[in-house]
Amino acid sequence: MKYVFIILSAILLMTLTVTCKKDVQVTSVALNKTSLTLEIGKIETLIAMVLPDNATNKEVSWLSDNLAVASVTNNGLVTAHSIGTATITVTTLDGNKTASCTVEVCENVEPPVAVIGVTLDKVSLTLEVEETETLIATVLPNDATNKEVSWTSSNPAVATVTNGLITALSVGITSITVTTLDGNKTAICNVEVYTSFVEG
Repeated sequence: MKYVFIILSAILLMTLTVTCKKDVQVTSVALNKTSLTLEIGKIETLIAMVLPDNATNKEVSWLSDNLAVASVTNNGLVTAHSIGTATITVTTLDGNKTASCTVEVCENVEPPVAVIGVTLDKVSLTLEVEETETLIATVLPNDATNKEVSWTSSNPAVATVTNGLITALSVGITSITVTTLDGNKTAICNVEVYTSFVEG
């Protein structure tokens, strides 16, 4: 009988202990970022911090107010879809505490590709007075961001150049130079102008 009493007492004590143990309520939630800028197609994970640390129920839900701009998974993974602004909100299941992050989605910005050189299809040229010829400039690399060039003639009285089009004006020698706007890379074509006119 004594043993039965001891067992019953132990069970009662355990029951009271379980009954007296209270859940720790959530007091707040915060995000590791309150604002975020993403390029289209990029992803970022937001981290929710539920307080206090010993809260009994730390489960949260996620919501985007503009799914066309940015979506969010149940794990806080944000994906940027189109240009615009979206607000990502995390809500605790215990207490409905909330925190939000403003996400701005912008266009993909690729780093510029620098020019490393420029070449001409001809390095020397012989023209008769009033004759014309077009030089073709190739800017390298092929995917350079800024392929703009400028043209100059060292002796405009002999020949002029406009967008690569050379016009021979008088007998003589001149150098046609193409220069890239990015990096000031140059290439030169030497031009000799002659005349076929023969007197009397």
